Amino acid sequence: MASVVYGLEELYGDAVNFVVLDVDLDGPDQNGPFMEALDYNPRIRPGIYVLDPDGNVIAFWFGVVDGKVIQQVLVDAIQQYS
Repeated sequence: MASVVYGLEELYGDAVNFVVLDVDLDGPDQNGPFMEALDYNPRIRPGIYVLDPDGNVIAFWFGVVDGKVIQQVLVDAIQQYS
C-alpha cells in the first residue's frame, strides 16, 4: 500500500497533506497519540485514513485497498473542501 499512497501523494500533494505513521519504523510510543485519536488497531495493517481540514475522519480502510477507491475519496474531498 505504501507505493499506492506515495503515488497519490505525488498526484495530490499540492492539495492534500499526507502524513505517514509507521508503527514498525517509529514505534508506538511516538505514534501513540495519533493511534489513540484514530482508534487504530496496529494488528490490522495498514490503516489508511482520510481526514477533513478539522481532523474529522472522512473515510478509513484497513488492509489492502484499491488505490482508485482512495483516489476517488481524495478527489471528492479536494472538491468539497477547496
